[in-house]
Amino acid sequence: PEPRSNYAMTINGYGEVVQYLKPSGTPDLTNWQPIDSVGVYTYSAGNTNYPSRHHIIDTGFNFLDSLSSINPFNDSLLLDGHEFHLEEDGSMWTLWRHNAIIDMSEYVPGGNPNALLIGHDIEKWDADGNLVWAWRSHDHIDQIPYTGITNPNSLLLPEIEYLHVNSFDLTPDGDVLVSARRLSCIFNIDYETGNVEWILGAGPLNQFEFTGDAGEHPLSFTSQHDARMLEDGTY
Repeated sequence: PEPRSNYAMTINGYGEVVQYLKPSGTPDLTNWQPIDSVGVYTYSAGNTNYPSRHHIIDTGFNFLDSLSSINPFNDSLLLDGHEFHLEEDGSMWTLWRHNAIIDMSEYVPGGNPNALLIGHDIEKWDADGNLVWAWRSHDHIDQIPYTGITNPNSLLLPEIEYLHVNSFDLTPDGDVLVSARRLSCIFNIDYETGNVEWILGAGPLNQFEFTGDAGEHPLSFTSQHDARMLEDGTY
């Protein structure tokens, strides 16, 4: 059998395919999304967690530009394909994986003394490719500790991805709204200070009261995948 391959498509209101794209050289095409404000489409080539590149094409599916998997400001950071934003002024928001070696035996009994802790960096670049803003999860472990992870047993593994950011969104106030599936939480980053302003979910870290929730367990709010602010200010 032929290898699996993903297609990107635009489909009209009658369910008819208007145009499609089959990427060459990779079986996976992920995080396909239109950037309406700029008039382009973007997608990741390869595995969403570790894509080979992030591509930008026009509405006619013609190649415009691409972003390499290696961060130009820090070659230890690897591209994460879960989120990518372009703004009308040409600025770009990108998501990166950041690895660090942590002695987890200091935090949990039986923890690996040389555990690989996978965090995330969110960066904003201006239209000229200059780094103008960065947020690193490893610098905010006091605010979003990895010990609040949904599955405590995973803290004993040699490799721990404690956040797994599935999405981040930009709010009208200029802040950054982040969804972290492994911590089962959504949190808001203040753009000016970089501080985590509030946390929804994450068990004991939760700062909100849930009403009408079917579960009594503190993690009955769990494993969300995509968090957005709507035009009316709700989430």
